[in-house]
Parts: sequence; C-alpha cells; structure tokens
Amino acid sequence: MKELRRIASFDVNHDVLVPGMYISRIDGDVVTYDLRFIKPNTPPFMSVEAAHTIEHLFATFVRNSQFGSEVVYFGPMGCMTGFYLLLRNTVSYEDAITLVRDALDFVALSGGHSYDHSYIPGNSRIECGNYLAHDLYGACKLANKMRVVMENWSVAKLSYRPLVLIQGAMMVEIADLLKKRNDFKKVVINDFVFYVSDGLVISLTGIGMTNATIATTIAINHFHPSYIINQGTAGAHLPEMHVGDFVVAEKSVNININFGSDDAEIPLDNQFKFFDGDKDLVKRLSTGGDGIRIFTGILGSGDLFSRNENQINRLRNMYGEIAEEMECAGVYEVCKHFGVPCAGIRVISNNEITKEAYQPDVASRLQDYLYNLLFD
Repeated sequence: MKELRRIASFDVNHDVLVPGMYISRIDGDVVTYDLRFIKPNTPPFMSVEAAHTIEHLFATFVRNSQFGSEVVYFGPMGCMTGFYLLLRNTVSYEDAITLVRDALDFVALSGGHSYDHSYIPGNSRIECGNYLAHDLYGACKLANKMRVVMENWSVAKLSYRPLVLIQGAMMVEIADLLKKRNDFKKVVINDFVFYVSDGLVISLTGIGMTNATIATTIAINHFHPSYIINQGTAGAHLPEMHVGDFVVAEKSVNININFGSDDAEIPLDNQFKFFDGDKDLVKRLSTGGDGIRIFTGILGSGDLFSRNENQINRLRNMYGEIAEEMECAGVYEVCKHFGVPCAGIRVISNNEITKEAYQPDVASRLQDYLYNLLFD
C-alpha cells in the first residue's frame, strides 16, 4: 500500500495547545480556522448534544452575517474539542475574529435564560437528522467560556506555530535577539517589558528570582507560550569551564534555601529545592555546533553573585551545581506549577576559580545560538 502523506494538523503539539482561534490551513482561496473550545486531551470534552446545538446556532448566524456568502463550512471536530470554520480569504483575519466573537455572543444569548429548544434553528424532525440531540444550556455554557478566550484574541495569535518565550534578565542578554527581526512590538504589563513578534516573545525579566518569577507568571497568563527558554550569563563553578562555554540546566536549585543549621539541611522534601528542566528542551538546547562547548548539569540560582572561591566550592559541594546565576530556579518553579515546558541555558561570562574576568559581551554568542537553533 502506498505510504500516506501525514496531514499538517498532526504536526501540531496538542499537549501545549490552549483554547483559541487558529489558522489550520490555507487551500487556494479558502482559510480553515480551528476554534478550540477545549484544551486537547483535557476532559470534560464537548457533549454531542451541546456541540450539535452550537453547530446549528453558529452556522445560522455566520451565514446570515455580512460575510454569509464567504462562509464555506462550519462544523465540529471529531475529537470534540472545537469546531472548524472555513472562510474565503476575502474575509480579513481581523474580520474573521470579529465574526467569531459575534457568533459566540449569539450562541451564548440564545433563548435568554429559558434555554427553550424552540430557539434552536432547524431543530425539527424534518430539518435535522438527529433533532432530539440538542442541549441549549450546554451550548450557552461552552460559548460563554469561549467568549472570554476570544476577548483579547488578535491576528498575532492566529498562528499554530509554537509561541516561544525567551527570557533575559538584562538588556545585554536580549539585545542581539531584538536585532534578529524588525517587527517587534513593545508591550509593558505591570512595569515588565515584553517584545512581541510572530511566534516569539522576548521578556526582559529584570535581575533576581523575584523579578523572574513575576515576569514568568505574567507571560504565562498573558501570552500563553508553548514553552519558555530562560537564558543569559552565569559564573562558572568548575575549573574546566571557560568564558564562552554554555551550560544547560538539567536541574536548577535555589541556593538561597538554607536554614543555616547545617549546609544544605532543610526540613522540606527535596522537591522544594531542585526543579527539573523539560527533558526534550534540555536535549534540544544541548545540540551544540562548531566551536561550541556545552555542559549539562545543575544550575544554581540565588540573589547573590559568588566571587569567593571558598563560597563557590561550598555551593558546588552542597548542591552539585556547576554554574551560578540569579533567575533560573524561580522560572523552573513557576513553570512547574503552570505546566509549561521550560529549560534554562547560560553562557559562562566569568570564572572566579581560573580568574577569568567578567565579560558581559559573550551574551551575544548565546543569543545567536538560540535564534539559529529555534528559528532558522
């Protein structure tokens, strides 16, 4: 039997999809939009009855709208997590979003508070092949949830391309990334700065774990990234490391957590001390290339910058960490709670053991590596 060509939708990572409106494919002059009402593989899914009712109401509304002649099809996904809406490309992306919002309003408000099925168009035995399988209450409930999702939806969010969030604590750690594109839009949320482009958000977190955790929480709630890369500079804690080498954080440890009674002694389970990077992302970041040396291991995070060799040896002996910076553990902890894949990577900017002085300019080396790895 001839090998079947894999369809494009199977290449979308459904584990990281969130409810929303996405462009699934473009065939000639027809644009297929996926309206994801439910996060994939996260029950409860849409009931057949509620989805059936939405199909009748939504389709009736859009075909009676100003774009009625441009509507090709509307119907449910077999996985019962949403619907397909096919429009001619004469409908702009902005108008398509507005049309979906208006249709959801129509569905959500149908029947007022009575949920009388007589409000459902085409619900008789003559008009419908399964006319008893309707649930107006369930349809209104689903539509109301989707209305909230669509409130702030924009053209920039229509792409199924994974949205990558790359973080840097200082401007020198993101400046070269910002030079890679000329269409970044600066967004400020609660005094935290983000630069937004297609499939990419760059976050200037500020220095330290408090800033990093706040910035990460804001980014997850506002941008819904598919995954997060926390990157920047770090100090080496191994004599064989040199300025310009990379460190990928298989784990990150909060080196601030210590009650002082004994080194590394803490009356909590280790799950509160060490946090794992996403294994697939760690592997991807460890790809390397010509002239690039990459170490993998434990990255220590704390609101300090150790310059004393005795302190460095103490931290290495306590936690097994191989380099030190100031944000990664906080980001890993936030991502753990929100279920967002995350990995940290640093370029060595100094080594107090070998007396290699601090060189902030090496930050550009890591930024070039990341952009080429993730987007080229």
